[in-house]
Amino acid sequence: MEAKQIIKDEGIEIVNPHAFRPCLPLYLASCNNIPSVATFHDIYSRGRAFGAENWVRIYSGWGLLGWGMEQIILRLPYTRVATVSNTVKAKLRKYFDPSRIDVVFCGIDLSVFPSKRTQKVRGRVLYLGRMIQYKNVQDAIAAMDIVQERNKEAHILFAGSGPLSNEIAELCRRRKFARYLGRVDQDEKIRLLAEAQVIVLPSSEEGWGITLMEANAAFTPYVAYDIPAVNELTRTLKGGMLAEHRNIRDLAAKISVLIEKPEIGISLAQQGRTAIERDFTWEAVASRLEKSLHKALNSYFATTS
Repeated sequence: MEAKQIIKDEGIEIVNPHAFRPCLPLYLASCNNIPSVATFHDIYSRGRAFGAENWVRIYSGWGLLGWGMEQIILRLPYTRVATVSNTVKAKLRKYFDPSRIDVVFCGIDLSVFPSKRTQKVRGRVLYLGRMIQYKNVQDAIAAMDIVQERNKEAHILFAGSGPLSNEIAELCRRRKFARYLGRVDQDEKIRLLAEAQVIVLPSSEEGWGITLMEANAAFTPYVAYDIPAVNELTRTLKGGMLAEHRNIRDLAAKISVLIEKPEIGISLAQQGRTAIERDFTWEAVASRLEKSLHKALNSYFATTS
């Protein structure tokens, strides 16, 4: 009811609900009065059991609740749909007419990042993100066990929180070269990104990979598993190296290359930074979203006039 009153009081002409939690109430508040453009950063419904299999694999029993909510918001008649990558657009085609789906890539606020490459901490690898099953955080530790065999300078920091926080903290306590920092604030995050020699993202599920963009914005290269969305991002930014999915030895090999041959990392990170400056500022993203909103307005009033 509060959202409905705000729409009325402020004279809002279009809404842009984001999945998950704000999506349903904001859409219902706008229903039958103004057009809506829903933004999906990713969807997890796929596999057996009407698409619930993947949710349960990631979140166990609680995944059924997430799957149920996702199934509801995927079936609302939005005026248009926006998403953050062509990879997610391909998933959404099952639920929406492709002609109504717009790709609006994520943006980066470069003003909070260093304007030039800063001094790196030799051998430092950083994992920055949620401590959750599908991120395969343990793979980063297993890979660093291998990296350490040939490079004693190599070490890794873990920043973030989530259901696996205690497990990751315990794995770090058993190793001299690993440290768990927990959740960090924005300033600390930027400092860690800028100081790291390599960012690692061994994830199996990504809608795009904003952490990898942030790494390049801080002039830092990355190593990530070769999954569809990250592959798409890497083809666009050219700011890092991809390892075969769940191949820990390959992950370790790529990390070792960027530690032992920093000139390669410098080149990759600069390519990524240049691509962000050209195509992924918030001004560029806002322009793409504005076009989607205008399409929604035109379509809505064409059908209601």
